[in-house]
Amino acid sequence: MRRALAAAVAAIGVGCAARQGFKPAPAGRGEPVATYRLVLQEETGPSRRVRLILWVGRPDRLHAEIVPPVGGVRFTLDAGGGRACVIDAADGVAYAGSDGVEAVDALTGIRITVPEAVAALLDGAAPPGWSVERDGDAPGELPRRLHLASGARSMTLTLENVVRSIAAGPLGTGAPPAGLPVRPLEELARAPRDSS
Repeated sequence: MRRALAAAVAAIGVGCAARQGFKPAPAGRGEPVATYRLVLQEETGPSRRVRLILWVGRPDRLHAEIVPPVGGVRFTLDAGGGRACVIDAADGVAYAGSDGVEAVDALTGIRITVPEAVAALLDGAAPPGWSVERDGDAPGELPRRLHLASGARSMTLTLENVVRSIAAGPLGTGAPPAGLPVRPLEELARAPRDSS
């Protein structure tokens, strides 16, 4: 696989979990955090499916966690203030760099920047070279559905649930956590794609 998410999805066989109905965020403290079903379609090969836990803040703050049906979080992307960090939980490594295309591309194969991802999610704004279909709540709120496409490549997010976060630390900082070895984000972005 060309990207880390694709490798994780192939290894864990995502897509067998039952879809839950949408539930609004309960009243209380904490930021609204949404769970989405994420479907990635590349130019060739089968589509890939995974669960994504997502928090977004303007203009460039994003926190995304990829969770397999069994076990805990596999990859985490946290970005804000021009910085991005991808944590590979299985290998215990943080990859740090800018919030350019490398961060989103490393996990999804979708070559858009973090600020472009935030604008697409919250406003339905199309990044250059991409079309966007956004369904759901008013601008500024997480969508019920988002579809980005460029040629035969696409990413579709379908909302399943919204909860209030109880984060251990601030979201959307782009800073690597203390105690993990840190490597350049470009190393993760350059990971070769496996044919499977």
